[in-house]
Amino acid sequence: MKTSRARDPETGKRVFLIILMIFFIGCIGFTVWPLTGLYGSRPDWWGGNSAIRATSYAVFGAPAGSIGLMVVAHFLFKKKAVARGLQVGALAAGIVLTGMCLPYFLVPWQVGQAASREFAAARGNDWESRVHAPSDGPWLSSPYSIGIYYTGLPIDDSSFTKVLDVPFLVIGNDTFKFDAYVPVGTGPFPAIIFIHGGGWCGLDKDSMMGYQREYFASAGYVVFSIQYGAIGEKNRTRQYSMQEIMDNIGSFSDWLATPANAATYKVDLTRCFVNGLSAGGHLSALVSVGRYNVSAWNPAVNLLGGVDFYGITDIRHWDKMSQAWLHDSGLFNDSVLTDFTVVDIFSPITYVQTAGTDLNTSIPMLIFHGDADSVVDVNQSRSFNTLCDARGLKCVYIEMPRGKHVFEGNSKEAGAQISLWSMERFFQLCMG
Repeated sequence: MKTSRARDPETGKRVFLIILMIFFIGCIGFTVWPLTGLYGSRPDWWGGNSAIRATSYAVFGAPAGSIGLMVVAHFLFKKKAVARGLQVGALAAGIVLTGMCLPYFLVPWQVGQAASREFAAARGNDWESRVHAPSDGPWLSSPYSIGIYYTGLPIDDSSFTKVLDVPFLVIGNDTFKFDAYVPVGTGPFPAIIFIHGGGWCGLDKDSMMGYQREYFASAGYVVFSIQYGAIGEKNRTRQYSMQEIMDNIGSFSDWLATPANAATYKVDLTRCFVNGLSAGGHLSALVSVGRYNVSAWNPAVNLLGGVDFYGITDIRHWDKMSQAWLHDSGLFNDSVLTDFTVVDIFSPITYVQTAGTDLNTSIPMLIFHGDADSVVDVNQSRSFNTLCDARGLKCVYIEMPRGKHVFEGNSKEAGAQISLWSMERFFQLCMG
């Protein structure tokens, strides 16, 4: 009995060490999984964006598992040869796997370098000398900061006020509203008009990317997020057609151009921008290059630049588009079933692909797209950007490696940081 009691503590210690060993092996094993998303043939194994996200955790899991396993082996195995072998294996695995995680940190740097080259091509090699941090407000000094990844964006909520659900247009039983993010101070401030996504039919003005609106309001921009006629918007009685959607966006420009409204929201009408994602990216691009061709835009709202996040630029040649869906959704009438070319006037690429067309009212654009986007093919943006460059529109195109649709959804991650870094510089260059 005495021998059994004497051995109990030793047995408990070994069980505890074995559990720790399994845990640390698991840490190393966890590292291998997300790496398949970076190096495997399927970027959606974790999902393009989440592969990079998982790797940000794995880069700590690999050394932690390696070090922990080396320590446990020292105490668990009495035979030095066994312990030494396990320690060497753990050390080698930690070094190799940690090294393989480094692309997570290299990708933002590479994208930042590519963005800098794009800015130089569009704005000249001295473009960096013409952008500067504001005297008051946030400013990202680099395309990506590991500190921001863990602490969040430098947004000061006290530097702006939110004004929600303000009506600007009434059609029948439908009231169209906007949210405004207004900087504290006398102004006037430059303005950004945000157009939400959702396939032209879904979501609403407050569905996503609230951090973008708050960031730029904190940086001294009045930001408006508007409704335009998607059936998914609050209290909407029907889906509006593509023509009506563009007319409704134009109506917001009329509302904003009213001197009393511009004064109330402290807007400098000479310095305005439009920004949108997905379907909103398409609408932003269409406003940027064809607003006077498709609908009535109030010229008092002087647009200096447009931002397009992975928007459809060529509706007729979008591989996920069908004439039947465009008709059944309510975006187009019966004519689209027999003549697909009726969508061309709503395709931004139409206004830049024909040499000799008038681009005097078109504005420079900042275009984002992920190369693993399964919703809108990245070639939509690539082709559009190539034509814009050929026509001298001074567009800046930024492509996110392994980025999927809505790659900038998480405000702390590389996609969001790179986007904000690029946007704040683009806006300044357009105003400068």
